[in-house]
Amino acid sequence: MDGPSTVEPEFPLVLAFARMAADHGWSLATLRSFCRQRQISDAERRRRWPRGVRSLGWQLNAYADLETLSDWTSNGSPSLYELIMRRFEANEPLKLSVKRLAVSDLLHPVDTVLRTIETARLFWRCRKVRPPGSSLAITVKTGMLVALYSAAVLVWLGDKPPAYRRLRPIVRFTEWILG
Repeated sequence: MDGPSTVEPEFPLVLAFARMAADHGWSLATLRSFCRQRQISDAERRRRWPRGVRSLGWQLNAYADLETLSDWTSNGSPSLYELIMRRFEANEPLKLSVKRLAVSDLLHPVDTVLRTIETARLFWRCRKVRPPGSSLAITVKTGMLVALYSAAVLVWLGDKPPAYRRLRPIVRFTEWILG
């Protein structure tokens, strides 16, 4: 089963790859080209990103999660609406790359869901809600958040800031359902 890389992400490299992948796609060929340009050997590439672009997807997600966490650590407990909308606004510069990653994700649904579960757990943490575990209700709520947030991501990819006319109703619905 796929999961996060055991290698600590180097966010400047992850973001540089994401910018390149926005133009060329999340593929092994793009990753190889990226590494050649930075004189990263095949052995070093495999060490840093043992699952190729899937590792980079997890690392990009970790970057966005860290940014989300730092936004709310000192800002109290945000509403789910504020939390999700702020994340989309902050990730607007990465939208084309995320769109290309979403295409790659179609071939790796389990990896994608696991990555999104991590984000859902982060949302609960930012809201100061106990993360899922022993409570079935929280696990069901997290599953619902994963599904609704995934749908919101797809809408966000086709929506335009700052109005986000299609996105805002979905995020409001998510908050209404999950509080």
